[in-house]
Amino acid sequence: MQQRKFRSNPHFDCRYAAYGFVGRVRVPADQGCRHVSNNSTQDLTAVATWSSSNTSVATVAGGAAKGLVANATAVTITATVNKVPGTAALTVTAPVLQSIAVAPVNAAVPVGTFTQFAATGSYSDGSRI
Repeated sequence: MQQRKFRSNPHFDCRYAAYGFVGRVRVPADQGCRHVSNNSTQDLTAVATWSSSNTSVATVAGGAAKGLVANATAVTITATVNKVPGTAALTVTAPVLQSIAVAPVNAAVPVGTFTQFAATGSYSDGSRI
């Protein structure tokens, strides 16, 4: 498809400039639109500048937040494009025990002797203890 230059269009509100695609037309950085008159939105994840209100609790880059320590107080994650911010709250929680595996699964023990079992916990962050 031929790339066309974006011209003034009454269906777009360009007060929130960003770059991307409008339909199949690539929109230059200074002429893009965040919100259009039909209430559709544009994904700005890749072009936003991301920040965390407390980088000792959580960091964020490219829209992916990483919890560093459990904290009862939520941090504010902010995405900014062309000086227009959007925010969300993020609470970092401790990993939660999801299951316990007992091994060996099937055991036999002679009368009067012992067999050792082990229990391994699987947690919500993927760790096993």
